[in-house]
Amino acid sequence: LAEKLSGIPAEEYREGEKIRKLFLEKHLDVKHWAQTHNEFLQAFFELGAVGLIFVFGYIVSTFKRFWQHGRDNVVAIALVSSFVGIIVVSIGHFPFQVARLAAPFLAIMAFTDYYLKELERKESW
Repeated sequence: LAEKLSGIPAEEYREGEKIRKLFLEKHLDVKHWAQTHNEFLQAFFELGAVGLIFVFGYIVSTFKRFWQHGRDNVVAIALVSSFVGIIVVSIGHFPFQVARLAAPFLAIMAFTDYYLKELERKESW
């Protein structure tokens, strides 16, 4: 199965796993990874499919509001660019599981959300 999934012959895969396990246990005192190194996959395992739907709903909603109200606004473009950066980082890391990383990311998300709502409100007048 490992060969079919990774393209690595099964025997080499088993040998590599043994070496990785010995190295992690001996040098880093790590027996297993605690997070998936993918925030979306981590959200799926922690929140389930319904929680993941809410996460993607928020992302889609943010981009939809940006496209409708903020695509000509420099501040909105900067904030949504930061939001895209959060999404990209979340694909290969788990920033919301580490407090020192989560705080600035949550602040960026809050500023983006607030600013896009203000643009919506101004347009509705």
